[in-house]
Amino acid sequence: MIKIFSKLNKKKFFYIGKQRCGTKSFGDFFRKNNYKIFSWPEIRDSGINDLYWSGRWIDILKSDIIKNYDVFEDGPFQHPLFAKFLYANLNSSHFVFLERSPSDWFDSMIKHSDGYTLGNIDKHCFLYSRLSELNDVYIENPNCKKLPIIHMREKYESIYLEHKFQVLDLFKNAEPGRFFAGDLYDDSVYKKISDFFNLNLKNTETQHSHKSNKDLKSILNKFNI
Repeated sequence: MIKIFSKLNKKKFFYIGKQRCGTKSFGDFFRKNNYKIFSWPEIRDSGINDLYWSGRWIDILKSDIIKNYDVFEDGPFQHPLFAKFLYANLNSSHFVFLERSPSDWFDSMIKHSDGYTLGNIDKHCFLYSRLSELNDVYIENPNCKKLPIIHMREKYESIYLEHKFQVLDLFKNAEPGRFFAGDLYDDSVYKKISDFFNLNLKNTETQHSHKSNKDLKSILNKFNI
């Protein structure tokens, strides 16, 4: 396959871990090392989600989005097949996947939105295999904006693990130096990222951005759990 952006020589970094799994920390790590970050505000304002969900992935490559930023987190970049599309068509693309325990991840999901779905309900239900349920809900309440997730730990944790194994399978034969997998809780994980990609970054302290301070027990109590 001819790579569309074979002339883009500057390394581009894409975070392909699941939401609530260090996306903000990843962006902040590169931001403090003077990289230009494509994060949630840019995702919202650029229309990239519309391009992604309408299948116009080539248009994303043709836009200025990839040219104008160095690091990409959140949004469509977490989706494994889109990441592999970028890998195949963008020779400057490099990928980072960090994982945490499924239980910790789901607790973070609960605390983020008080036990309800995160973000756009339609897209959430697509990603977490709840469209049939949502369709039934819309029959009774077409203006529904959120659904509880708190009683669905087993289902969500299973989807989290499936995402992990999809990423690892798709990138198992990646070219040397283009895919890094690590542990979100590793105190030296960002030093390892810097070394793996030969970045020689000075500021490699591990940080945990966007960490919720909400009390999990109080949220569970609201749902009588």
